[in-house]
Amino acid sequence: MNRRRVDYVILYVSDLQRSIAFYRDVAGMAFKFADAGYAEFATEGTKFALYERGRLPGLIGTEGVAGGPFGEVAFLVEDV
Repeated sequence: MNRRRVDYVILYVSDLQRSIAFYRDVAGMAFKFADAGYAEFATEGTKFALYERGRLPGLIGTEGVAGGPFGEVAFLVEDV
């Protein structure tokens, strides 16, 4: 069985509420929940979420580089 696929995508955003409104109201994605700077949408197969960029230092221990990081993409594979 081929299990290779994109498992999740998380975009880092500067304004979580505005971004939720965009993906929900303009892109038409079904909103699932939001908590502590994180929001997730109901999708089939691949998880799509948003994370407040201002909370990154607490998550990754650094401010990041100028302009980034912009998000995360995880791939599900059988073996590396």
